[in-house]
Amino acid sequence: MLRAIADLLAARRGDEGASDPAVVYGLLSEVSRSHEALRSAGVSSGEVSRANRYLRHVVLDFERMRTIRDYRTPRALRAYSRIFLNAFPVLYAPYFADLAAQSSAAIGYTVAFVYSLVLVSLDNVQDALENPFDAIGEDDVDLAVAPELERLLTLSH
Repeated sequence: MLRAIADLLAARRGDEGASDPAVVYGLLSEVSRSHEALRSAGVSSGEVSRANRYLRHVVLDFERMRTIRDYRTPRALRAYSRIFLNAFPVLYAPYFADLAAQSSAAIGYTVAFVYSLVLVSLDNVQDALENPFDAIGEDDVDLAVAPELERLLTLSH
């Protein structure tokens, strides 16, 4: 189940064929059916209820992660950002030229460089934060936890 969730969350936008949410929901349904099998096998209702509550938390957290994956920056905002970044040097060139004429060319170039650097940096930060599951960048969510969990479980035995 962890592998199916990781594959679904790490899939690129438009690459839904590689990872289908129905697979994850099918696996969660199997877990729910196994809880009912435990109930019919005589496990106390309190234990089955606790297992169902844990499963509910897994489903809710999966839905939250899927929402983060599916609903990203609106395309109109991204388009505005791209247009503004490309139009900024042209629109503000007279200001930078006037600043250079009033003081020195180095100050005009420096201010233009700093403005552009800040805007491009903000655009790069927005791109990096766009998808926390793509494994590109240092602050992404690590979805390869299955081997680590298996290692920890074998150490506890």
